Amino acid sequence: MPVYKDDNNGTFYVQCYYRDARGSKRHKTKRGFSSEVEAAVWEGQFKSLNGGAMDMTFSEFVEVYASEVKPRIREHTWITKEYIINDKLVPFFGDMRMCDVRPIDVIRWHPFVAILVALGRGASGCVCHGSSNLPVRHRARTPHDTVCLFVCATIEPPDGDK
Repeated sequence: MPVYKDDNNGTFYVQCYYRDARGSKRHKTKRGFSSEVEAAVWEGQFKSLNGGAMDMTFSEFVEVYASEVKPRIREHTWITKEYIINDKLVPFFGDMRMCDVRPIDVIRWHPFVAILVALGRGASGCVCHGSSNLPVRHRARTPHDTVCLFVCATIEPPDGDK
């Protein structure tokens, strides 16, 4: 939807419709932008986040993820997540668009993590699942998890981590 100018106070605002997580059509209005360009940029970001399309880079997604998850979890939990994301995931997936990440990319990422482990930049094992003692039947919930668990089981840890 277009950007509108509020004649009362001289600022710009945006109105748009989107579908929420339950599929209901929702109306969103955001006011108080100092320029028309600023309002248009906000509208584009809002639509990309709430439109269901993952047409953003992994690094942009990490920023959105951080803003939504960080307030809801303990500080030390976030520190661990942030370390894994910034040191293990972003260097490999950072410039990829989210909609382009496929299971084969996850398979190609695991040796990259093994190299980081060999260089002393992390603990051994899969950074997706940690050192969970749960049986595989309780851990594999999505196609990514299935691929990831398979690859984790087939990658031999570097010398010294056995």
